[in-house]
Amino acid sequence: MGSVTILATASDQRTAGGKLEARLDSPTGQLIGSGEISAGSTNPTKIQLSGISGFHRLYLVYLNAESKGKPLFAVVNLKFEKAK
Repeated sequence: MGSVTILATASDQRTAGGKLEARLDSPTGQLIGSGEISAGSTNPTKIQLSGISGFHRLYLVYLNAESKGKPLFAVVNLKFEKAK
């Protein structure tokens, strides 16, 4: 796997935006990529993935310590692409 393009929206005042991490095998596993989903965003975020071999479970971890209880964003679509 080379990258994942994620369509996530944080398009109104009810969402805070935040960081999206891709990790292997558990929510605290090896970090293989990350990207920012900005508040007000409706554009796809492309995350390059690295350090992968073999079969694994992929965990997407959403982070924003300053969200004050607001939802961070909504993931609408994932598109996986092979490494070139």
